[in-house]
Amino acid sequence: MTAAAIYGQSAAALLAGAAVTFAPLPRRRLVGLLAALAALFSLAPVLHGALGVPSFTLTQIAVLRLSGYDRLISSCRSQAAALVAVAVVFYPLSLGLGPFDPFDLGYRPLPLLLSIAALGLWLAWRRQEVALTLLSFDLLAYATGLFDNLWNACLDPLLVLLAIFALLRGPWSTAAAMTRRRMKQLASRGATAAERTTRNVFPPPDSRAPRVRGDKRTRRPVL
Repeated sequence: MTAAAIYGQSAAALLAGAAVTFAPLPRRRLVGLLAALAALFSLAPVLHGALGVPSFTLTQIAVLRLSGYDRLISSCRSQAAALVAVAVVFYPLSLGLGPFDPFDLGYRPLPLLLSIAALGLWLAWRRQEVALTLLSFDLLAYATGLFDNLWNACLDPLLVLLAIFALLRGPWSTAAAMTRRRMKQLASRGATAAERTTRNVFPPPDSRAPRVRGDKRTRRPVL
């Protein structure tokens, strides 16, 4: 078995384990790691055949998810938007809906490497260390021969779907959080109003009411 085939099945197992961590389970990180280990000896070849070879970017995201460091990429919304924009142009042209095939540049990657170098400088200037690290490991994976095309190391359809999900999840999560906060405020106001109504209908004993300072049986004043 070649190194590329070993990588493909291992990456498929990691993706399976990372998918399990989205389920509402106790200790889901541990469950995801066990699922990835089990998938490596069972479902990994099937997933590899169905999904193809995952990009190294997607594999790194799966590793971050399983290790509990996925919050590092949760704020990379601008990078996710840029990835979707590139995919919108890249995939139609690669399918023949244009004058040239950008996928062919991945086999002769000098222009693509120059573009990635410029992107890396921009990421370094913006201090986007996480995205820069992911991109660096993508280039390392391509240099070691795991991928025959540089595009395959950086990009794949499943990664694009994940980026779209992340972009849609952000506004939805914000709206849901605002809704929950508003509902808590309304519930708090409702509880306060109900308490005031209860006090008005059933007032508590007034501590300032006059007290009887005599013996109820003899009515003699107490000295």
